[in-house]
Amino acid sequence: MDEEKYPEITSISDRMKFRLERLKMFSDYTRFHIGLYTGVAAAIIATANVGKQLWFLIALVPLAFAGFCGGVVAGNVMDYQSLWHFRNAEIGPKIWSDKPLFSIKATRFERCEHLAFWGALIVYAVVLVVAPKDLFSDT
Repeated sequence: MDEEKYPEITSISDRMKFRLERLKMFSDYTRFHIGLYTGVAAAIIATANVGKQLWFLIALVPLAFAGFCGGVVAGNVMDYQSLWHFRNAEIGPKIWSDKPLFSIKATRFERCEHLAFWGALIVYAVVLVVAPKDLFSDT
């Protein structure tokens, strides 16, 4: 398994350290995405305020969904002992207890997170192209 890709991993201890390190890196990656979504949302809101065009905010809907999916992933990832165990687990949002409201496979949450983010950027780009030419004028 891991030793096929990384022949220097020979002991069980090294394998466990490697798996834990991958899990930590994935957690950092997910937290980076959540920060990115926040920054992009701020840019979208700023653009909408500058142009007084509130229909720019349509792009916030898929972006909020991406943030939701990223939050579910980040909130569950450290409950598992390896990335493989996490990606094959059923996860969901935990609000009032340790039991999720609903659960689906973790890889689906990851996929939905990425698709929603790119969807938000596409919606924003379409709005920019379709927007009136005097969008940033002071009228």
